Amino acid sequence: MHAATPWLAGFTQRWHIHPNLAETNDRVDGHSNRVAVLVLKFMPDAPVELLRAAVLHDLGEAMVGDISYPVKMANPDILETTEKLEKFALEEMGFKYPDLDPGLVKILNLADRVDAYLWALHHKPHVVASNGKWRAHRDKILAQAMELGLNHLFIEMEQGVQNGTY
Repeated sequence: MHAATPWLAGFTQRWHIHPNLAETNDRVDGHSNRVAVLVLKFMPDAPVELLRAAVLHDLGEAMVGDISYPVKMANPDILETTEKLEKFALEEMGFKYPDLDPGLVKILNLADRVDAYLWALHHKPHVVASNGKWRAHRDKILAQAMELGLNHLFIEMEQGVQNGTY
């Protein structure tokens, strides 16, 4: 692992191994900001720990790398190891990742997944529309949003990205 500073860590590229999104130039700092904004849309009075988690949640990727979501979901050991390494990387940068209660973790995870989906929908709508994996990802997001009573906000965001008003 190489050392990274918190400010430089934000320059870490997302989607670098995704064939359709690699050229979209999404960076961790932009993604983290959008996740924090989505958290605030889902929970206007979000506690500071949740916003801190939104800002920090992918910063450790500067030292660990961005392991793809499908790989982490298919390999629980890789997911666990990656999470530990990213928390270690944050500590090396001088941060402690906040301990969140399970309800706040659900909001953060929803915002993180919604941002990835909206990014893809904005940059490659034809890929999202024609790819079964993206449709399945959307269905999981919608189910997660419904569980939290936030499905109307997700649908509003999705429609807004599709028509250029969000």
